[in-house]
Amino acid sequence: MPDDPHRLVSSQILSGETFERLSQLLQKAAYSGAGASVVVTEDGLSGSAFLIGSGLVRFVLALGQGFSGLLLARSHSTLSSAKGYYDVTLIFEPADIAMFAANLSRDLAISPSLKLYLSEATHRLEPNEIMLQSRFTLDLAALLHEANGQKEPLGNFSLQQRVEQDQLISEVATQIRQSQDLRSILVMSVERIQLLLHADRVIIYQFNTERLSPFSPTSLAEPSDACTGGQVVYEARADDQLMPILHLGEGALCFADADYREKYRQGGVVAVEDIDITYAHAPCLLALLQRTQVRAKLIAPILVQEQLWGLIIAQQCFQPRHWQADEQTFLACIAEHLAIAIYQTQLNQQLRHQTQTLEQQVIERTQNLYDALNAAQSASLTKAEFLAAMNHELRTPLTCIIGMSATLQRLLAMPQTNASLGLQRQQNYLKTIQASGESLLKLVNDILELSQIEAGRAVLDVREFSLTQLAADALHTVQHMAHQRHIHLVFENHSHTQAKPSMEGDRFLADPRRVSQILVNLLSNAIKFTPAEGTVRLKMWTESNLAIFQVEDTGIGIPQEQLPLLFKKFQQLDMSYHRQYEGTGLGLALTKHLVDLHSGQIEVRSTVNVGSVFTVHLPAQMANSDHSAPATDPPQNGHSRKRIVLLESHEETATLICDLLTAAGYQVVWMVDGTTAYHQIEILSPAMVLIGTQLAGILGADLVRWLRQNPLTEAIKILALQPVNGNQVNQAWMSEQIDGWLLDPTSYPEQLLEKVLALDS
Repeated sequence: MPDDPHRLVSSQILSGETFERLSQLLQKAAYSGAGASVVVTEDGLSGSAFLIGSGLVRFVLALGQGFSGLLLARSHSTLSSAKGYYDVTLIFEPADIAMFAANLSRDLAISPSLKLYLSEATHRLEPNEIMLQSRFTLDLAALLHEANGQKEPLGNFSLQQRVEQDQLISEVATQIRQSQDLRSILVMSVERIQLLLHADRVIIYQFNTERLSPFSPTSLAEPSDACTGGQVVYEARADDQLMPILHLGEGALCFADADYREKYRQGGVVAVEDIDITYAHAPCLLALLQRTQVRAKLIAPILVQEQLWGLIIAQQCFQPRHWQADEQTFLACIAEHLAIAIYQTQLNQQLRHQTQTLEQQVIERTQNLYDALNAAQSASLTKAEFLAAMNHELRTPLTCIIGMSATLQRLLAMPQTNASLGLQRQQNYLKTIQASGESLLKLVNDILELSQIEAGRAVLDVREFSLTQLAADALHTVQHMAHQRHIHLVFENHSHTQAKPSMEGDRFLADPRRVSQILVNLLSNAIKFTPAEGTVRLKMWTESNLAIFQVEDTGIGIPQEQLPLLFKKFQQLDMSYHRQYEGTGLGLALTKHLVDLHSGQIEVRSTVNVGSVFTVHLPAQMANSDHSAPATDPPQNGHSRKRIVLLESHEETATLICDLLTAAGYQVVWMVDGTTAYHQIEILSPAMVLIGTQLAGILGADLVRWLRQNPLTEAIKILALQPVNGNQVNQAWMSEQIDGWLLDPTSYPEQLLEKVLALDS
């Protein structure tokens, strides 16, 4: 049987008496297990063809639960006839034992019942248990020690040493199966190898130094074809006085053989008996080995998936040493088992890393889903709250408009009550309808403005204007609201020291309509949340190219934890305010967007039950090329410049015009019946009247003539709309001194905006 360390084979010359005692030890170990055991010897098989063919004189096949072994004896050519000595082989490898049992079963001298026992026992074969193997090894060592004392010719090698080597290989294999702690496997291996080989030093040298941490000798670097160096990562010394070389690295220039990696990769074991002879032509490596007190060394490569990971090296430090063949084979076998352990650890590390990555991804995706769910729930709640607020904000003015207009229609249709319905009462009704319409228009304008800004379609209309005049107009706009709530309005202009500021130093470049919108929103918000007899103060000053507005109130204040939510759209900070304070929550959100549109900043300081201070910093803008000329300051009546009356009975055309002009920032009052428009236009006092395509002819001319003759309406701009083929009507309109005309806006909508803006400038 070949001498292969994978099969844990030992060979030795023993006397017949020692063989008998060894047989008893083997049977005792087999019977020490928990289950049934089978022991077969050569008794009764003297004429067996199997024994004759294999050259066996004696054998003991012991098959037990947890421990099995095979003891073989052959005749020795020189000693057996004179002194009764045998060439003895002791086997523990399950595969070799099973093969022997199978060959034995085919012998005709074996009874059927024994064949059955052998078949059942060999199917249960496993590597021996560590405790049982260790106990047998100790008994074997004692037996061999006693045999040595009797001067038995034990041959060239110690059977005890071979058994201990076999046991170490078995322990390493078992620990690889049972443990994932690579460090403990490597530490145990180098320590046991040093003892079994009686070496001065045993080390594990790992290649690819750049991937190792000098503080982590257990680091497992991936093998690399390009590695040119490495370092010692494990070490076991026979004597603590011996020089330690842990973490020592060899430079690439110190290797004598350029093909050493390929030689190791092919699985070659290198045995160096004397470095002074072997490395005489490599002074760099020789000097390094001499400094580390190495005189002889045995090297076995550790190949992980056919890649050179490192080396396991046994060193003799003070004298040359001839390394026996079984020692070389033993070290190579240990290196193969360590390669399995390293590869297993690398796979476990990859698995742990992938598991951690997957766990992290699961955590992140779970958190994302949780955040999305919270966002959806928050959006749903915000939507519900907004709809509830919109329900009130839309229904109240709509109810008022519908109710008032229905009342007017009903009273005017009754001749007996028409006389009692005086002009003043009609005007009051119309003013109420107008106020409700303006409230609705402001709400729609805010929504459209906000959506336009968020969609990135908003463009600043930069013009030069007076800061003082614009602030005064904003205060005038909210004056009625403040008066109704008994709020004191105060304006402090800190831009100038003179009582009457010069207009030249008061000029500023920005979008005046949107700056006015910022101030009106902030003032309206301050008035809304300030109790009666409170004060709302508007301060204004300039610093360098900044215009700074500050709106201070003595209102209810804002809790600090709610300040981050202040500029979110569609919500008030406390929804219980909806029952006390009107509003949809769009004002401050729109204000923040308008400030951002100017590249400005808005800040807020607030104390509960004391008041709030909103500060806006607006930088001066670059003038638009289309509006290089200074803009006319808005008139005192902040609404008249932006109000347009549309007389149009065609619904599709009227809807288009209303949408275009509303998006441009105008307030559009749509009238269907031209015969009743005279006094309504006089009351509304718009900046412009658009006479639609269905009023061409005498009716339109009469309306224009009346507007021009009435002192209250003679300054109103008049723009006539006409069908594409209305050339004859054009002349009639022009003769009535209108300010402009254009073709049907459903065909040329862009011309409508250009014409209105031109007339409004």
